[in-house]
Amino acid sequence: GGAVSAASGTEGSGAAGAGAGSGSVNQIIGDTTAAIHNSTVVVPGAVNVAASDASAITAAAGAVAVSFATGGSAKAGAVGGSFGVNNIGTDGNPNDVLAEIDGSTVTAGGNITVAADMLATILSVGIGAAGSLAGSTGGSALAFTLAGSVGVNKIRNSAQAKVKGSTLATTAGSSVIVTADDGSRIKAAAGAAGFGISLGEGGSSTAVALGLSLTVNDIRNTTRASVGD
Repeated sequence: GGAVSAASGTEGSGAAGAGAGSGSVNQIIGDTTAAIHNSTVVVPGAVNVAASDASAITAAAGAVAVSFATGGSAKAGAVGGSFGVNNIGTDGNPNDVLAEIDGSTVTAGGNITVAADMLATILSVGIGAAGSLAGSTGGSALAFTLAGSVGVNKIRNSAQAKVKGSTLATTAGSSVIVTADDGSRIKAAAGAAGFGISLGEGGSSTAVALGLSLTVNDIRNTTRASVGD
């Protein structure tokens, strides 16, 4: 988002204000399952039961506001802000990745692999910028600027590989492999820039500029590999 304003008065007052904002909200909800249930499987080669999730969010939000004012007395103000909210899974509904052999008999001529992989990624950038300039030829000059950006990024996932209530048999030299991996990551940047300039020839001159940025990144996942009855 962007905004520009300007005001000019040769003898009286001049005032200008500008505001700009932008935001983005992104969410991915979904489960991935690979399973053998209540079956008898006989194969001459390897058996792979694999589930993976590579969900990714790439988001950017930015806002720029600029204002100019001149006159006998001049006032200029600008506010620019951006926000971004990105979720992969939620607290009450995490994304599940499940690889499972349950209640089955599997005979293979090679390795039997049960694997669950989570590779969720969030890339987020937020920038807020604002600037103001006030110039007075005889009175007071006031410039006020506020810029900010906020980002909240969360990943809530579960990666589980399970073998339960099953009989697995392989040929000599082969293995049963049960693995669960989580490579979730968040890359985020937030920035804010504000500048205020006031120029007064005969009166008071005041400039105020504030820049604020905040990013919250939170990953809470469950990763589990198990073999049981």
